[in-house]
Amino acid sequence: MEDSASPLMQRWRLRRELRTARLRKELTQKQVAEAMEWSLSKMNRIEKAKTGISTNDLKVLLPYYGIKDQERIEQLLALARAAKQSPWWQSYSDVASPELLELMKYESASSAISQFEPEFVPGILQTEEYASAVLQVFNDERPGQRVERLVKLRTERRRLLSRENAPRFSFVLDEPVIRRVAGSDAVMRQQLQHLVNVGKLQKNNAIRRRTFEGFDIAVDN
Repeated sequence: MEDSASPLMQRWRLRRELRTARLRKELTQKQVAEAMEWSLSKMNRIEKAKTGISTNDLKVLLPYYGIKDQERIEQLLALARAAKQSPWWQSYSDVASPELLELMKYESASSAISQFEPEFVPGILQTEEYASAVLQVFNDERPGQRVERLVKLRTERRRLLSRENAPRFSFVLDEPVIRRVAGSDAVMRQQLQHLVNVGKLQKNNAIRRRTFEGFDIAVDN
């Protein structure tokens, strides 16, 4: 599944559609829960997008909301199925922390992201070589399969910067971030050039200025 159609985003879309349909019928959550023989907490979790809804439950709920158009029903069922899909980053759960996976879940569904980093280049902006050097230090180990997979995760995560309908990003980096050497001088030169290149995307990327508005990097010669 593409990042722009993350399961969390689909769940939010479905949640909005179902809540709108309920309010249009002037029904309370309690009335719906009783009619569906659900607990009120289940109804609440569905409408807050904290959990998905099965297609079987949805097929019963939609007629109750007065939604009988088959094309519309199929659209909502497709949303429910998409919301149940495992995101691509879930395959890295054996090496990535639950906190990082949770961050990526919300990151993929965000419209704007701001980040301040006082020590290292943000993971989503790291080159492979820089990421490898930093991860080896934090994991206290030599290059191996685990570090390689974490580097690959960060590399794939970068696609979020240039996807269709990408979030608006704003990065503020403290000066030590660009002066602290990670790996070697060559690694740092490559990393700094990558930051410059990413900054230039706000002017010439086909996604237009919206993606990187507010992201400006200046590097002294």
